[in-house]
Amino acid sequence: LSPFVIQRGRPLQTQNYLAECQARGARPSDPAFRAWMGVPLNAEARTIGALSLAHRDASIVYTRQQMELLQAIADQTAGAIVKAQLLEETRQRAQQLSTLNELSRQLTSTLELEPLLHKILESAVNILNCEAGTLFLLDENTNQLIFRVVIGPVTQSLIGQRLPLGRGIASKAVLERRAVIENDVEADSSWDISTDKRTGFRTRNILAVPLELKERAIGVLEVVNRRDGLPFRKEDAELLSAFTAQAAVAIENARLYEEVERLAITDGLTGLYEHRSFQE
Repeated sequence: LSPFVIQRGRPLQTQNYLAECQARGARPSDPAFRAWMGVPLNAEARTIGALSLAHRDASIVYTRQQMELLQAIADQTAGAIVKAQLLEETRQRAQQLSTLNELSRQLTSTLELEPLLHKILESAVNILNCEAGTLFLLDENTNQLIFRVVIGPVTQSLIGQRLPLGRGIASKAVLERRAVIENDVEADSSWDISTDKRTGFRTRNILAVPLELKERAIGVLEVVNRRDGLPFRKEDAELLSAFTAQAAVAIENARLYEEVERLAITDGLTGLYEHRSFQE
């Protein structure tokens, strides 16, 4: 019965627990319970949980005064829980920022593109404690997002696949030039379920952030399904956006480095060919 208390944000009391469960279509946690009462854990305008008591003794009858006392205890408890959550979130955010600063220094020292892309995605997934993630790079000639790196239960089948701009939440992040949070993907009209159908992986929520360089999108970083089951929040988007700003610069540096290396090799081969021709 606790979910009903949470949904309504109001107390519930019954002297016949089993009958109350049957009337509400709920599965009883213990069919032997007789008296039951539950009150919401209210934190200002939010209900964050419920506190309940039950007894198997048929002679026990919970009174209104007892329920009011339980509600007073719940109000104090809710306040303590919120403070503890804020303290834990502050600690986690400080740790995330420290990790982010260290990763930013590491990224700027990596000039090989493929290892860099893997490092970027692994870091993003770990920072936000997610089940999976994808790093897309944008092919400007075809206006398609390419799956370059994928982390999760199914990976190899997606590498190299292309997603046309206009399909999927990753595309939305690129086209709208902003971080996109979707905590219920099935309710989002832009959600492309074809990837889940192809892989068998179930996506619940997504945070997608564009990789931008000098006001030009070069790709998207997407993390999927927080392991703690909580929704993505604005603070998560801000943290990942700060990371992608550094990551985009590192990707461009690696690309330029590879281009210089390629040109150097080409020039070297050309010089070798001309030298041989002169000797002949």
